[in-house]
Amino acid sequence: SFFLGYVCHDYHMKIYAALLGGFEGMAREGSEGIKEVVNEAALLENKKLLDGCEGFLSLGLHVDVRFGRWERILDQKLNPVIPSESEFCVSAATLRWARG
Repeated sequence: SFFLGYVCHDYHMKIYAALLGGFEGMAREGSEGIKEVVNEAALLENKKLLDGCEGFLSLGLHVDVRFGRWERILDQKLNPVIPSESEFCVSAATLRWARG
């Protein structure tokens, strides 16, 4: 629905406030919360949501980078984490960025 973007935005702000404050647990909580609200299957069903909300799925990588969780980043595989690189382009780019 239209309000999904607002919910994702709220989680996004929680994550970035926690990143700036150095609160890893709170940031991780926010990134997991987004995954409960937005999932790959729902995005693939609704292309408008895909365009607007796909970028929120990669916020967990920002948390990993901020707190130096390099092994966790390196353990993630591009597939099946990202079902379609052309449709989930922000997630694919963010994973590559996080790996350096």
